[in-house]
Formats: sequence, C-alpha cells, structure tokens
Amino acid sequence: HAFVGQHGDPAVYYTRWDGMAWSRLTVVLKVPDLAASAPAVVSGPDNQLILLARSNSGSLYVSRTNSADALTASSWSTLARVPVAQDGRISQGDVNWDSAGVIYIAYSVAVNEGRGVYLTTSHDGGRTWSEALQVFDAVAAGFEVVGSPTLLVAGNGQVHVMWERESAPVDGVAQ
Repeated sequence: HAFVGQHGDPAVYYTRWDGMAWSRLTVVLKVPDLAASAPAVVSGPDNQLILLARSNSGSLYVSRTNSADALTASSWSTLARVPVAQDGRISQGDVNWDSAGVIYIAYSVAVNEGRGVYLTTSHDGGRTWSEALQVFDAVAAGFEVVGSPTLLVAGNGQVHVMWERESAPVDGVAQ
C-alpha cells in the first residue's frame, strides 16, 4: 500500500502492489482546508487501514477502510476531524493501534507555548477521542522546536514515541 499527498492538493492518492505491478494512482480522500500533507497509515485488525492526514490549517483527519477495498473512494469512512490541543499549530501526526483495536495518534506542537508531543486515543474505531495528553513538555526541556513524532505500539501494548529536537530555522531551514 502506498499513499501520496501533494503540496497544495486536497487529495490523498493511493496505489497498491499486487506482486506484479502497481495499480493506477487513485484519489481516495479529499482533506478539507486545501492540502493533505504527508499522510500516515497503519494496517491493523481485520485488514483495516487507518489513514491520518494533516490539513494546511493544522487540523488532523482520520479515515478507515478494509485493505481489499482501499482503491474504491466510497469504501473509505467519512473523514473525521481529530480534536487536538493547540489546533492550527500542530505537526503532521503518526497513527498506530494495538491488538485490542485502540487507535493511537501522536503529534507535536512545534513552537511557542504548549510546545511538546501529544498523544490521543480512540477506543471506538475513531468515532470519539480522548483528551490529548502531553507526553513531552518541550518548554520544560528547553527545546526551541519539536519535530514531528513517530509512533509505535508494540505487541505487548507498550507505546513508543520518538521525535527530534530542532532549533529555530536559520535562513528558512530548521537545524
């Protein structure tokens, strides 16, 4: 499975490898607020795919489908906005889930007050979400900028989150 988002394009494109060739690139979702940047996807119980995309306005959206039906746009659930702390100022997130079907999303608030790494969960397939929990306080740790996190839920249920320490951009490039 491969998912693509393009700068300035609200569409999330999908293709899959059948062992011989890639399928045609197909629009499967359109994210509100202009662009679907860097979609994250995870495969889980019962061959379900969960896709997480960030909009230009800094909101996170999630959708799911059965992997066998992923090429059909109508098979994807309606995009649901994930409530997040510091809406509008967040990084691209990462998504994963455990063997019990609990969905986890990690994201960061890169700069300013409240900067840090946050985690939210859903126990009902993404219909409702927990209040975002700050799992790393970048202000207290002295981080100028926090990079986008990567999330892994191990087979034993342990949640692992990684992120980068960055400094303020110099000539437009984060250090």
